[in-house]
Amino acid sequence: MHTKELYDLLSLYLRTTEFLAGLCWEEGIKCFKMRPKHHCIWHVARDVKMNRLNPRVFHCFGDEAFLGKIKYVARQCHGKSMERRILQRYALGLATFFHKAKM
Repeated sequence: MHTKELYDLLSLYLRTTEFLAGLCWEEGIKCFKMRPKHHCIWHVARDVKMNRLNPRVFHCFGDEAFLGKIKYVARQCHGKSMERRILQRYALGLATFFHKAKM
């Protein structure tokens, strides 16, 4: 598969998921939610287009672990304030980590 074809397919997937999420949201159905993983897929598609490299060359599986941590925090937040609360809790977690490491 060529890089342009991969970029086109990933873009199509993301646009389709976004479209379906919008339709379901209008009907009050909670399907096809946009997740942080979709943002990572967008970055992979963009990197494929810009660098013309196989994603395996630059993919870091640490991203998956980070997304798992963010998902854990996000699930504890209310939907209306989720974005702000995720960043606040993540910053608090980093501050706690560095404070403990300093001692």
